[in-house]
Amino acid sequence: MKIVMRNNNYYAQFIRDFSMNQLLKNVQPEDIEDISERFIPLVTDGQDADTVKQIRLSGTEEPVFIISLTEHQSSVRFDIAIKLLQYMVYIWIDYCRRNDEKCDENKKNGIEDPRLVRSSAKGFKLPPILPIVYYDGEHTWTADRNFAERVFPRAGFEEYIPQFSYVLVDLNQYSREELQSNQNLMSLVMILDKIKTPEDALGIKQYAEPCLEAAEQSSLDILRQVTVLIMNKAGVDQSVIKKTVELYEGRPTQMFEVL
Repeated sequence: MKIVMRNNNYYAQFIRDFSMNQLLKNVQPEDIEDISERFIPLVTDGQDADTVKQIRLSGTEEPVFIISLTEHQSSVRFDIAIKLLQYMVYIWIDYCRRNDEKCDENKKNGIEDPRLVRSSAKGFKLPPILPIVYYDGEHTWTADRNFAERVFPRAGFEEYIPQFSYVLVDLNQYSREELQSNQNLMSLVMILDKIKTPEDALGIKQYAEPCLEAAEQSSLDILRQVTVLIMNKAGVDQSVIKKTVELYEGRPTQMFEVL
């Protein structure tokens, strides 16, 4: 899912349909900046399909940030809220540093901007961060979604524990028909992601066709790669993979070297 989540066309569709946030219902690819490389080396070894996005909402100059973690493990990770907190702290530290550098630059150039104050000033505010976990594992997600639940309870300490929860997008909770109703490529990727055995690939054409309307060529290139990778992993017959990939163009296409 890394190649999909890093692509802003797919990511915009994902956020609009699954973030559960009305302010993000109209997010477009051009509103999104992928800044994952600033933070991933600080938290993981780079193998995870984590993404950090900066979003510019219409009508406001202040950005919001979205952290998306993709969990493929067959077992549930119960430390996911801790990992999210790590990202959140690093994002805020980086935001403060960049803000203060801008303040210093303005002062050096004799520019006065009353809207821009140092992070130590009373009027400074941190940007909101939306944490999202995309889970496509086999088992039911049972991890606590509120960070405070991961802290040993002790009377008198409640108000000092960070309080935040994350949006869980559990693929197991969506049927193919529900995903298809969004009629976009991100939902088709999620339909493909439900393929775990060769039998799961049966009838994929009927779900794919409504999602392919007005798809851009660059997005289809990614879709081909994802289709091949997912179906190969599930042990789908090569002829079925080829027919599925051809569906995206409506004509025969060369198979990828990975085949």
